[in-house]
Amino acid sequence: MGVWRVTGFYGYPESSRRRESWHLLRRLASFSTLPWVCIGDFNDLLDSSEKNGSRPHAAWKIQGFRSAISDAGLSDLGMIGYQFTWERGRGTVNWVEERLDRAFASSSWRDKFPNAQVQSIEADSSDHLPIFLDPIHNFHPASRVSRFRFENLWLREADCEQIVRCSWDDTTDLLIQQKLSVCGSKLMNWGGHMVRDFRSRLKEYKTRMRTLRGRRDTEGLMEFTEVRKRYNELLHSHGIFWKQRAKALWLKEGDLNSRYFHSLASTRKKKNSIVKLRNAQGVWCADSVEIDTLIGTYFTELFSSNGSNNEAVVSSVMTSITAKQNQILLAPFTDADVKEALFNMHPDKSPGPDGMNPAFYKNFWHIVGADVSAACLYFIANKQFPLDLNKTLIVLIPKKAQREVLADMRPIALCNVLYKIIAKMLANRLKLVLDSVISDSQSAFVPGRAITDNILISAEIMHFLKRKRQGKKGVAALKIDMAKAYDRVEWDFLKAMMSKMGFADEWVQLVMLCVTTVSYSVLRDDKEVGPIIPRRGLRQGDPLSPYLFLLCAEGFSSLIAKYEKAGLIHGVQVARKAPAISHLLFADDCFLFFRANQVEANLVKQVLCAYGNASGQCVNYAKSSISFSRNVNEDTAQQICTTLGVMAKENHGPYLGLPSKVGRKRSDCCANFNVLASARIYCSIDQW
Repeated sequence: MGVWRVTGFYGYPESSRRRESWHLLRRLASFSTLPWVCIGDFNDLLDSSEKNGSRPHAAWKIQGFRSAISDAGLSDLGMIGYQFTWERGRGTVNWVEERLDRAFASSSWRDKFPNAQVQSIEADSSDHLPIFLDPIHNFHPASRVSRFRFENLWLREADCEQIVRCSWDDTTDLLIQQKLSVCGSKLMNWGGHMVRDFRSRLKEYKTRMRTLRGRRDTEGLMEFTEVRKRYNELLHSHGIFWKQRAKALWLKEGDLNSRYFHSLASTRKKKNSIVKLRNAQGVWCADSVEIDTLIGTYFTELFSSNGSNNEAVVSSVMTSITAKQNQILLAPFTDADVKEALFNMHPDKSPGPDGMNPAFYKNFWHIVGADVSAACLYFIANKQFPLDLNKTLIVLIPKKAQREVLADMRPIALCNVLYKIIAKMLANRLKLVLDSVISDSQSAFVPGRAITDNILISAEIMHFLKRKRQGKKGVAALKIDMAKAYDRVEWDFLKAMMSKMGFADEWVQLVMLCVTTVSYSVLRDDKEVGPIIPRRGLRQGDPLSPYLFLLCAEGFSSLIAKYEKAGLIHGVQVARKAPAISHLLFADDCFLFFRANQVEANLVKQVLCAYGNASGQCVNYAKSSISFSRNVNEDTAQQICTTLGVMAKENHGPYLGLPSKVGRKRSDCCANFNVLASARIYCSIDQW
């Protein structure tokens, strides 16, 4: 493994000497360029979540420690086991736990030991848990199945286009999916070796350049120039290879960043790998077969329908689609629509089961474009998909650093690009009429609206709650988070919503074709777990899904509006002539505003239950919270919290997480952190 260095570190426990610890880390980093790992008791935290009990850790300490670690070129190796390695006052009201012990490593050390693990170990009597660093973790990856994926580096080879053209010309009588399969096989046979022998080819070119560098004859100079040219081209291809895997979609053309892309790709691979999971009984499963069974069972249950009792919700929805709008939706699609849908996709997006990414279609559109357009238009016109067109791979992306159960993973769908073209064509049409069917309370994904509009409105309302100290009528603000919102959407409810809104039967049939013909396979270590045949749910990764979810959420909005119109639920008015606002939607997250009394709390609970029974949605009470205006007494607040089953924010005022010292000007500029998180927008308060 070569030479590397390890440092045992103990940070000064005194607050007045923390900066000395940070300066020491920076000095240690400058002593050597060897791969470095630093392990010990740092007496500092990287995040406020690394402490339980007592007062919150000082923000200046967190920021200072983060800066020191960043300046030293280190990153946290994470930890398996119990995260809080130090405690004091166990079992008392002053019980406090912190994660003080950890290991940091440089990027070169992580490259040398990609499977390294840090684990906390139980101690008999010490107030610290020992931690164990295992650089060479006993990791045995499962045998990988060779899968075809189109490599963007092939586009730099002159022969690539000829391979595609010959393959396409030789399969004129085959269906589009068969043509793609044959083309993929020929590309793999031709260029598969290019992704395996980078190191040997680079070494060969270096050796030849070293041999030719001293020659001064014309032939030697020409040969050296040619070898160096090929070497640079290979370096560029190497960068493209790792960029495609790193998914650094934000980065445009520039200097070579092979090392950066390699680091990103390695980190993604390690982060996304599943080594062990807890089953429903809380027992750890580490065996590969057990994990696969656990995955199959979990998603089969998640995507199984519980039935939809949607009459109460659907009846509150108004018909809003006109005959003219239906004509716009059902107007014949053209070749231009197909091309527009494709060329709006990022070329590096992950491919579906057939292995072809958008870059393939874009670069060889002059060869495959006519057949692709004809196939897509035929599928839409006949409202029928061929076998496997809608087959989808699911990759599991962790939502938190320490994931234990499958609920801690976000399922992202990898659809075939051919299907995504069709879905994007329908989505482009749907966007034309979306503004007329989605109420103003929803600000996400609707053309012409900005999610920041609702953020600013919510900021003003929360400021009003903070100022409201008098009056008999208090106000409650309920932040709702839906668990697995996309995955739980009932198809019957979606269909009923579209029909009630006035969408033509032909359009509803076309949309439901995209939704209901899907089959899943979960991709783990390049091995497919499945197939899983769903009975509900929308895919995260399908271009249609965000807009279809808005149609479902409109049922929730309409039901609240019905109660509000009947005078049962009252929204909040920040001024006498201001409109009453009862709810604000941020895609799958929601703010509800109502009078802080037991009657309206029961009605809000009734609305949530009715919407859940119809749509399949389930409130995640652990991530939901409520806040009250200052004129609500503690007993009333506690009763409402008990009725709704949510916790009230404590010690933060009505800003739901924004420190109370933040003044009026800041609240005008941005909403509280919880609202921003709901809107998927993140910023530092220091920036305002």
